Amino acid sequence: PSCLWGTTFGQSCTFGCLEGFDGGGELNCPSTGKWSASGGCVVDCGSPSSPPNASAPYCPGGTTAGQTCSFGCLEGYSRGGSLTCSSSGVWTQAGSCEVTDCGVPGVPFGATSPSCLSGTTYGKSCSFGWEVGYPGGGTLNCPASAQWVLSGACAAVDCGWPSVPAYASIAVCAGGTTYGQICTFECPAGFSGGGTLTCTSNR
Repeated sequence: PSCLWGTTFGQSCTFGCLEGFDGGGELNCPSTGKWSASGGCVVDCGSPSSPPNASAPYCPGGTTAGQTCSFGCLEGYSRGGSLTCSSSGVWTQAGSCEVTDCGVPGVPFGATSPSCLSGTTYGKSCSFGWEVGYPGGGTLNCPASAQWVLSGACAAVDCGWPSVPAYASIAVCAGGTTYGQICTFECPAGFSGGGTLTCTSNR
């Protein structure tokens, strides 16, 4: 303590705090002859560092013992948590920032099962090819929203309207003219037979 005017009745002494503590106060000499204190020193943990993949902690109540700071997460990470200043002057962490995981992707129409060699978390991508009759391919990208984003597609081969055999009537293609669809044709009066035309992967 600093007692500039002495230590007799009515005088006061001031005190600061050691490193790692915050506060300060006064000691007053009353008529009883026993010092009475006002103020004090509390543990100060100092400004906390950001946990891995987290934004800067927010400490509205300060950084002394018992105070809590909250933190959010950077893009591509989720959850968040808090840091609490302990009586020993050390920050204790609750919660963390975990990388966003899009999970196993579904299979785009006409595609093979996606190949995710690098994983399914934020920033990763999966590639896919195509089944027979569906040329194309592309990638699935995992963004911060955790919802796969498709780039590219597989479209069914379209054989176009078929040419019918000689003397046959016009073909009927009820299901369309894409891969796997079947068109039928019949023969006019005076001819026998009839049949089908199937759209294959090589058209």
